[in-house]
Amino acid sequence: MSRVPDGSATHAVAAGVVTAVVGFSSSFAVVLTGLAAVGASPGQGPPPARLWCR
Repeated sequence: MSRVPDGSATHAVAAGVVTAVVGFSSSFAVVLTGLAAVGASPGQGPPPARLWCR
């Protein structure tokens, strides 16, 4: 069995974390935009939106 080069697992984990953060933030932005488009107030959005959109 061949050995994995040092640091490649760390790079893979970091890439996965970055992908998860970017995916979540982009989908959250779509949700906020959709709520604003239908006329929802900041208080009607998801709980994190209530903190950021005061």
